Amino acid sequence: MTLSVARTTASRTISTLRSFILLLVAISVSAPAAFAAPAPIVLTGADRRPSTSLNGEWASIVDPYFSGLFSFHHEEKKNGYFMNYKAKPGDPFPTEYDFSKAPKLKVPGDWNTQREFLMYFEGPIWYEKDFTYEPKPHTHVFLHVGAANYHSWFWVNGQKVCEHEGGFTAFNCEVTQAIHSGNNFVVAAVDNTRREDNVPTLETDWWNYGGLTREVSLIELPESFIDQYDVHLSRTEDGVI
Repeated sequence: MTLSVARTTASRTISTLRSFILLLVAISVSAPAAFAAPAPIVLTGADRRPSTSLNGEWASIVDPYFSGLFSFHHEEKKNGYFMNYKAKPGDPFPTEYDFSKAPKLKVPGDWNTQREFLMYFEGPIWYEKDFTYEPKPHTHVFLHVGAANYHSWFWVNGQKVCEHEGGFTAFNCEVTQAIHSGNNFVVAAVDNTRREDNVPTLETDWWNYGGLTREVSLIELPESFIDQYDVHLSRTEDGVI
């Protein structure tokens, strides 16, 4: 009797262990899919979609210590330059920047060739652009950036909309919830610092340009839209796509 009970208990224990192992396997398989980051919006043919250009002159501030974004302990500030705050009499804190009085940089364009002292500059530079906009109902709005060399951050009306790494690829930031009717502003921080374990590395065979080097625009899309598409010619029939 005792032996039978022991065998039954052991069998139940093994069965429980098997179920537990199968559960762990199921979780490990499903977890990557469940917690995977959403695929980035590509917007194939972005230059052929309805858009509003933000090209032209942008205010710019050189920030070699990146104090406009990071604290002494390298934590992102809540009241950084991206807030585009306007100093007021009686403020309990100093505001050490003013985009309205800052010199301009042309976008698209690198900063190296626009000002002599920026020719060899490597580090963060802030960009700011004011614009007016009237949102349309049932419409998505994306901030489309043709390229920003190399690491970049973007805010619209003080709200962070995206961060991107890579100097030669276009990217899109949804700003539908950040943009509003009337006056708006977009702020970007662009950093072309070379690093040993990054691109560009410390030694390169190309010039390390910095800045918003390609066009910037607002792209409008309906609630349902095609993100990516391909066009292929038929291999067997002439004139057929």
